[in-house]
Amino acid sequence: MKDQQLIEKTKLCAEKTQLYTLKLMKYLNEIEERRLYSDLGFSTLFKFVVQELGFSESEASAARAIKVVPKAIEKLEKNEMTLTNLSMISGVLTGLGNEATQMAHQKFLENPDELVELVCGKTQGETQTLVDEIKGESPKEKTKKKKQANGTLRIS
Repeated sequence: MKDQQLIEKTKLCAEKTQLYTLKLMKYLNEIEERRLYSDLGFSTLFKFVVQELGFSESEASAARAIKVVPKAIEKLEKNEMTLTNLSMISGVLTGLGNEATQMAHQKFLENPDELVELVCGKTQGETQTLVDEIKGESPKEKTKKKKQANGTLRIS
């Protein structure tokens, strides 16, 4: 295969992947609305996506976020945000976490479109910083938590 042909096929494959990812997210949203995962023995869409479809927890988190903010599909279609960023904000959008974290998220629980708008066009790093700010965590605190969790010294 010639170089240009390889590039063209790669671009086509990327376009198709994005198209199918969006279709998948729409189908998962419909499955959630109908609670079809329950008929298959799963208590949540998240469990269905991870255990039945074999997707990562991160991908399942994005599906959960779309349930809360259907507008996110539109942003994904327009390439204004990435699935990764949607996954990163899913905990904020779904109110997951302890009571203190949920209180910090209240603003976005009441108006989730606002958070989606905030991450449009942002890099993963910028989105992570935003999520940390919402949770009231500083990078130093996150590093400390990592050290405590695995018992090793990690400099980042």
